[in-house]
Amino acid sequence: LNKKIKLELKEISLDDRFKLIQDGTIDIVCAATTINNVREEIVDFSIPFFTTGIQLLVKKENAEKFDPLKSTIGNISIGFVAGTTTDEDLGPIYPNADWQSLSNRAEGINQLENGQLNAIASDGILLLGEVWQQNKNIRDFQLIPKIPLTFENYGCIIPPENPDWDTFIDTTISSDENSQLLSQWFNPQKGKFPYQIFR
Repeated sequence: LNKKIKLELKEISLDDRFKLIQDGTIDIVCAATTINNVREEIVDFSIPFFTTGIQLLVKKENAEKFDPLKSTIGNISIGFVAGTTTDEDLGPIYPNADWQSLSNRAEGINQLENGQLNAIASDGILLLGEVWQQNKNIRDFQLIPKIPLTFENYGCIIPPENPDWDTFIDTTISSDENSQLLSQWFNPQKGKFPYQIFR
C-alpha cells in the first residue's frame, strides 16, 4: 500500500462489529469472529488466523461424566452466550440439556464454580482464555471432548471490495513472524498457553 498505518483501537460489541465495517467507521475487526457463508454476504474476511471449535468447559472431576464421546448424557445444565455460533450449533448434540443463556463467559465461569451450571459451551480457546483472564487455575478445569464438536475458522472482518487491503492483511497473517508468534503461545511442549492448535 506504500502508506504508514496508524493504529487506532476502538471498542466494539458482538452486535455492532459488522455494521461498523459496513458503514466505514472502522477498517478491520480482529477478534474471535467465525467465518461463515451468512456473514460473507455482508462483509469480507481475511484468510483464517486461528481455528478452534465448540467444546464444553467442566470442572476437572466431572470431565468423564459429561463427555459426550464417553457416556450417555442425561440431564445437564449448560451455559452458552446467546447470539454466537455456539447458540446455533450445539443443541442437537445435547437434546436433553437445560440450556442457560449467559450474558458473557465470565458469568458462566462463576456459575460453573458455584455449581449452578455443569458446563459452559463455547469455542474452547475462548473458554480457557476466560479462565486465564480471571486468574483461576486452568488445571481445575477441562475442555471436553478433546477434539472440538465443530471447527470454527476465525478471520478478521474487513470491508468488501478493497483488494489491496485484503492482500496486505492476508500477507501479514501468513507471514513467518505470525507463525512464530503462534508457536510462542500455543506450542503444546513449550507454549505459554495450554491449548492444542487445530489446522
